[in-house]
Amino acid sequence: MDEEAAVMLGEKGEEALDIRLRLSEFLRTYRDRGGELKYVERIKEMVSLSSRSLVVDWTDLYLYDTRLAQELLRNPEEFLERASEAIRDAVRTVDYEYAETVDKFFLRIRGVGKARRLRELRSDLVGKMIMVEGILVRATPVKQMLVRAKLRHRGPEGEHEFYWPPEGEMHEEFELPAVCPVCNRGGSFKLVADESTYVDWQKVVIQEKPEEIPPGQLPRSIEVILLRDLVDQARPGDRVTVTGVLKIKASSSALRRARPPVFDLYIDANYIEVSQKVLEEVAITKEDEERIKELARDPWIRQRIVASIAPAIYGHWDIKEAIALALFGGVPKHLRDGTRVRGDIHVLLIGDPGTAKSLTYSEHILVIDENGLIDIRPIGELVDEYMERFKDRVVIRGETEHLLLENIGVDLYTIAISPRTHRPEVKRVKALIRHRAPRRIVVLKTRHGRKALITRDHSLMGLDESASILAAVKPYDALRKNVRLPALRSLAPFRKKIAVYMEIGGRTARLSEDLGYLIGFLLGNGTLGRDPFGEYMEIKTASLKAARRLAWIARHRLSMHPEIH
Repeated sequence: MDEEAAVMLGEKGEEALDIRLRLSEFLRTYRDRGGELKYVERIKEMVSLSSRSLVVDWTDLYLYDTRLAQELLRNPEEFLERASEAIRDAVRTVDYEYAETVDKFFLRIRGVGKARRLRELRSDLVGKMIMVEGILVRATPVKQMLVRAKLRHRGPEGEHEFYWPPEGEMHEEFELPAVCPVCNRGGSFKLVADESTYVDWQKVVIQEKPEEIPPGQLPRSIEVILLRDLVDQARPGDRVTVTGVLKIKASSSALRRARPPVFDLYIDANYIEVSQKVLEEVAITKEDEERIKELARDPWIRQRIVASIAPAIYGHWDIKEAIALALFGGVPKHLRDGTRVRGDIHVLLIGDPGTAKSLTYSEHILVIDENGLIDIRPIGELVDEYMERFKDRVVIRGETEHLLLENIGVDLYTIAISPRTHRPEVKRVKALIRHRAPRRIVVLKTRHGRKALITRDHSLMGLDESASILAAVKPYDALRKNVRLPALRSLAPFRKKIAVYMEIGGRTARLSEDLGYLIGFLLGNGTLGRDPFGEYMEIKTASLKAARRLAWIARHRLSMHPEIH
């Protein structure tokens, strides 16, 4: 056993030494396309700036030594530890004295292959080096993280001090030693804060880019830890590219009994690069100045600027004008009494995530619950029921409440029309959203008698003039352009475990071909409502044969008393 263990340690030591030597050789000998020693020049710049971080392009490393580049992705933490000494070896060839005075160098990796989307981060990537892109939405103030503590131990033989850990640095968690390494006895330990070692620490949150968010879903985000010279490299609003190691966030609460051991992910950043800043200084050339003055003489310049805001979106002129005015700002004003009014204009446009798909509380919808039961019920009752059952999982943002169904393990389905095939299909409900109703609502009524109560910003699915494209349209535009709204005439086949029972007006019946026939007509040309005598169902059809069959189904399958008019 001892001999075998010694052989394994020897192989590991040779591999670690190989990484150090090969990386040091890469830094000293790699030449760019112009024949220059690329990283020798960067090392000289690093020394002149008294810096300890060296930025290396991963593609250069991959072209120089593929195995070395792949080893960095597979075992980044061990690789980066060896890289510190490799940089020191390379720095010695430039400035030996500087190399010996710096306690540790840091290798910063830029451009690790293709950037991964935040939605693609999975458990198989934990411990690997990855690169993500997104928008920095939140950043904490820079704080100081303890990496090496000086402790004072009080024992029977008196007081003495020591550093902990004895070598290297502590990482995510700080743990006191079980016994004093000086006297080998237990006791109380006190931190000597002024003589301990700290590094700058900052936590930021990266959110996925708007163009990567699937329709109808909320943006996802991930926490990123920045250390040392990486802090304050970007600010909220900047588009950034982060390279780092994907790690598991340790949490004692995740190991409690009767709770699943679920952990969150975060990125321990190795390098951060700002790809687009919120505000940038623009250098105006002489030609630009002349062009600006020429546009200023245009009497229609105001309208042209407003029209240039989101030209692909029809209408909303007032909102576009507000955005244009906010972009230009104003001029400061000095009143007669000496008061100064700042000229900056700050406008906040709030778009409720639920506005574009909001129904009123009493509107009936068809839903298939997690038990496989088909139910037609008011959407308000459905949302209230689940938000009350899982109120500890509801996320509140202002006056809007969100409940992601994937977070509570509930499956709900409804019927939708595919924009690609124009056929009905069963779609999974991803989230329930509840917010305060507006003062005014829109009553939508079709020529065939279907009626719905919706908000003015509710998106409808409408057909264009050729009836070939199915796209979202607002109620006002649908009325003005005489848009045709598709109506269901048949239902897509359900999964066997879902289509079991149906409930209408308190009556429960097992689904069959007859009830499927009735559901198809109800969704295509029917309405559900309530009058002083109770709930009622009305279906319109030009076929007397179909009307007689529907009446028979309602009478014998649902125990109703239908009438044909």
